[in-house]
Amino acid sequence: MNREPKILLVEDSPDYQTLISESLSHYRVQPTPTAEGAWQELLRSHYDLILLDIGLPDKSGFSLLSDIQSHASIAAIPIICITGRTQITDKVTAFSLGADDYLQKPFDLLELKARVDAKLAKARRQKDSSRMIRIGNLKMDLNSHQVLILDSQNVETEITLTQTEFKLLTLFSKNPSKVFSREQILVDVWGNGVKVSDRVIDVHLCSLRKKIKAATVRIQPVTGHGYKLTTQPDPAPALSVGP
Repeated sequence: MNREPKILLVEDSPDYQTLISESLSHYRVQPTPTAEGAWQELLRSHYDLILLDIGLPDKSGFSLLSDIQSHASIAAIPIICITGRTQITDKVTAFSLGADDYLQKPFDLLELKARVDAKLAKARRQKDSSRMIRIGNLKMDLNSHQVLILDSQNVETEITLTQTEFKLLTLFSKNPSKVFSREQILVDVWGNGVKVSDRVIDVHLCSLRKKIKAATVRIQPVTGHGYKLTTQPDPAPALSVGP
């Protein structure tokens, strides 16, 4: 059975909370009135879409939008801004910070429903097409947690990873060439509030690097910054030397 999509509604007006929740009753809508409350929800639970008011009581929705885009594990969640701001500069700012859509208050609830339906349908299609990751000669199935390395003859060898190693490899494989600090790795793989030393992170990464050494990808340390994934050229085939 397919899971019912979950929407985070970041809106401080009780009236709008009620109207929007009722119009989207075919989804699971979780309302929260503050940016901080929304941030904690995003770190704690999975959401398929965010409806974000710009004028929030604790800080600007633009600030929350920026925070979301800088966090690898939640940056891909579609975001529709809902706001009473009508200036074109506000709309430009929202899109420049990563918003997917912008709807001005007051809006027609049928239009909101149509936009939400469209964004979730598009996200589902993208998710279905991104269940497999292929980088160099490394293949990952995000559903079965299967990791394969192909040799020069395209023969597949399965690599057995721990759950933590698979999370690490997924993080880097989805963001090739991006440098992740140890703090970012800690939050994305172990979760917010979990106390893990740098040594533990390094041990898991060392084990993962050994297991994928036959692949044409490398997880390399970046001095003073963290780690990143790079790709190496496929090894050249051995030349046969005649008599």
